[in-house]
Amino acid sequence: MSLTVQNYLADAAEKAAVDLLAAYHRLPEDKRNWAPSEKTRSAANQVAECAIINGGLVGMLESKTVPADAMAKFPAAIGAMLADLSQLEPALKENTAQLAAKIRTLSDEELAVVIQMPWGPRTVLELISLPFWNMSYHEGQINLLSMLMEG
Repeated sequence: MSLTVQNYLADAAEKAAVDLLAAYHRLPEDKRNWAPSEKTRSAANQVAECAIINGGLVGMLESKTVPADAMAKFPAAIGAMLADLSQLEPALKENTAQLAAKIRTLSDEELAVVIQMPWGPRTVLELISLPFWNMSYHEGQINLLSMLMEG
């Protein structure tokens, strides 16, 4: 496979998902939905976010638009995943695999297309960078939760 930004970012997203799940699995099973305070998020919540975002990006990359109700549906989607933690890992793996496959199909010209996001305009290139850094960030947050559990 040739080294393109598309292949690099697809590979990076796949590795970040593996690393995120490794951090998640290092936590005791009964602590994966624990948060140190009401203002913080559990590891399960963070994995759910990554699974949902990765899945949502597939459609955005295909349509070059954001569904009008995407942000409004996000809390309910997180809640549904937290109601059944057994769906977190399969959802993250499947959505990340679909996203990586979609990223690999993008042409160089598509990378410059601007999509209007709820927080402002972003190029496709910026959006395909999101999964890698988002999952890496949440891996660090989960590692912090692990340290807090150890006391």
